[in-house]
Amino acid sequence: MMRLLVTSINKFLIFFRSLIFELIRLFLTILFCFIGNLTFFMKLEYRYRLITLWSKLNIYCVKYICGVSYKVSGLENLSSNAVIVTSNHQSAWETLFFQILFSKQTWILKNDLLKIPFFGWGLRLLDPIAINRKNKLQSLKFIIQKGTKKLANGWNIIYFPQGTRVEPNIKIKLSSGVFMLAKNSNFPILPVVHNAGVFWPKNSFLKYPGTIYIKIGKPIFDTTNVINSKKLPLVTISTAPANAIQSPSNCNLDTLVAQKMNEPNKIIAGIVLCIIPRLSAVV
Repeated sequence: MMRLLVTSINKFLIFFRSLIFELIRLFLTILFCFIGNLTFFMKLEYRYRLITLWSKLNIYCVKYICGVSYKVSGLENLSSNAVIVTSNHQSAWETLFFQILFSKQTWILKNDLLKIPFFGWGLRLLDPIAINRKNKLQSLKFIIQKGTKKLANGWNIIYFPQGTRVEPNIKIKLSSGVFMLAKNSNFPILPVVHNAGVFWPKNSFLKYPGTIYIKIGKPIFDTTNVINSKKLPLVTISTAPANAIQSPSNCNLDTLVAQKMNEPNKIIAGIVLCIIPRLSAVV
């Protein structure tokens, strides 16, 4: 009975904290869409600093409201030079956090995103590498042309080879476009893996407390052999370290609570466990 009560409380806390975060995120999105579209007269670098403040605020809020923290390893592989960041794509979290981890960046994305009212207009002001997925050859040429120019000007390029958000614990097949860009621009590929989808699942309203693990690999400088062999390497994503909880989609909430709930939830649950017996005694 008591275990059921604790589980119910934790379910409610996860929902309530997610609701508060989403309301704040909605407010911030509306605010920055309005502000962002007023920055058309500013230089790109200043526009970027102002508009990406939205992402930093979201990461701050989801950490302290929902308990979604993070731990980064491989920081020694970062450099001050521009790189082509290639990562798995599991949720919206990494698109926000990468703007903190890799300053001054641009993205390879589908041009349909630029057509979204207000949000897309603001995104267009950041001058991303927007491609038409239906025309693969033209897209590849555009990625190489604009990507090379961006890298030469000191901008990191963020690329999700999966093209869309996918479930955790899979392998990424790096597309040839990334290697062609690296070869033509003479800039390295920086592989990054994470398990953000465990705590901020794809298309999920709920945000689960826990620690997201981000691993930065060593830069890949020589891509010639990869291109010639037509065998693209697979980056294995270990999204479930021994001390990380399972994906909410793969286990029930009782298991989540038992394995690794956030400290505030533990404290509240503990208080309830102490108070209820005393209330029963009084009644």
